[in-house]
Amino acid sequence: MNDRPLPQPMLHFFIGTKAQLIKMAPIVQELDRRGVAYRFINAGQHAATLIHLIEQFGLRKPDVSLRSDTDNITRLWQGMKWLSGLLIQTIFRPAHVRRHVFGGHGGLCLIHGDTATTLISAIMAKRAGVGVGHVEAGLRSYNIFDPFPEELIRLVAMRLADVLFAPDDWALDNLRKMCVPGRIVLSEGNTITDTLAFALAQPMPDSSPSMGEGDVVMSIHRFETIHSAGRMRKVIALARRIGADRPVKFVTHGPTLNMLRRHNLLAELESTPGVKMLPLQDYFTFVAMLGRAAFIVIDGGSIQEESTILGVPCLVLRTRTERKDGLGQNAILTGFDDRKIADFLANFEDHRRPAAHRSGGGSPSTRIVDESLRWLDERSKSIE
Repeated sequence: MNDRPLPQPMLHFFIGTKAQLIKMAPIVQELDRRGVAYRFINAGQHAATLIHLIEQFGLRKPDVSLRSDTDNITRLWQGMKWLSGLLIQTIFRPAHVRRHVFGGHGGLCLIHGDTATTLISAIMAKRAGVGVGHVEAGLRSYNIFDPFPEELIRLVAMRLADVLFAPDDWALDNLRKMCVPGRIVLSEGNTITDTLAFALAQPMPDSSPSMGEGDVVMSIHRFETIHSAGRMRKVIALARRIGADRPVKFVTHGPTLNMLRRHNLLAELESTPGVKMLPLQDYFTFVAMLGRAAFIVIDGGSIQEESTILGVPCLVLRTRTERKDGLGQNAILTGFDDRKIADFLANFEDHRRPAAHRSGGGSPSTRIVDESLRWLDERSKSIE
């Protein structure tokens, strides 16, 4: 008979993308402040970017990395190979997953959002007998194909989660209507508010791109946008249109560059007057760029949230969004409707709002930590 004590249940953080680390960093920082032990798991989806972000946020190195390559996954075949390898390991070697990924510990694995890492982390945790806490739960577009596969991933993650952290009342109501089996917790805000408070307190690097008062920031990266040659032509036409009036800083993601080349559109964008293409910026620099922009043109949900907190006018090139942040106020959901776009460009100053930074009081990250530790304590007592 083996009388060795089992490892203590603990919190696990499963992070693989830039957006996930940005939004989970304040939770990890809160645990560090309290001296609470946790396990940091790096899925490696955005391996190269995470190395720098971990340093920027002052986090310790991951306990385990699930991808040996140190570059970002920027091509679909790379992502499918990585994801299928982890799924096969999870299905056929659950004991190895519990030992190698979770260090033999039970407890609660905090996952975030709606990415491929979200999906594999939820499945791995459940297969290893570890609870799942879904941060930013309850967001819905209510269309399984828009955005795809994010909406499907959210549905799976929310069904698997033992604790669901809803950022606002709308998300909370969505979860209740879904009758999810897990415990629903209102985190009273999105952790991005804590992240921005930290980022805006940091000094700007000397190497940061210069931003004029009337400059525009564009960033396009979503699967449904970049994999459509028609939509990318509209993006470039819009960049040319804006660039004729004011400077545009077009921040490019690796997958976006790949698809511009595949669609034979890269040279056209590079030669567009008034448009300067920039590589991905470090997060603190990018936040400062957003704050100084005349307006922002994006197709990503996280930047929509950041623009709302900063109060900067934001043109959202999507037909649907799972986020309510700033809609109809600073953020305008236009899809690719020419009339809506023209109205925004002519009247963007009408959409500027006062910045809404968090000051004092509690924070979503603090609440998530409190509730996660409470869940662990209750689970430990129920096992005794």
